Formats: sequence, structure tokens, C-alpha cells
Amino acid sequence: MKQESEVTGHSTRAGAATAPESSEDDLRRYGISTEERVSYLWNGYRYSNAGDAIAAAKRAAR
Repeated sequence: MKQESEVTGHSTRAGAATAPESSEDDLRRYGISTEERVSYLWNGYRYSNAGDAIAAAKRAAR
């Protein structure tokens, strides 16, 4: 089985989930790639935007 980085051209992190081998073939065939995204965690909530996380923390500090 090929590693995700070989299929997508992206590096992988330790423990990152990979697609089953049959899905890897489909991903390659259709030119589908993966991307990693940064998340911001605060007080049990996950934000995709740093500004939203900061605004929530500021509101809570009032």
C-alpha cells in the first residue's frame, strides 16, 4: 500500500488517517488531493479562523 504522500504529493503527519487502497486509486484517477488545515482550539471549541477564536476568548473575558 502506498503512503498518502505518494498518492497526493503532500507530506503526512504521524498518525494521519489514509484512504483505503481502492480509494487511493480513485483519488489519483480523478486528480483529487488532500490538504491540511489549521484549527484553533479554545475552551473546547474548534475554530477555522484565528479571528473568530480570539473574538470568542475576548467575549468570555468580559
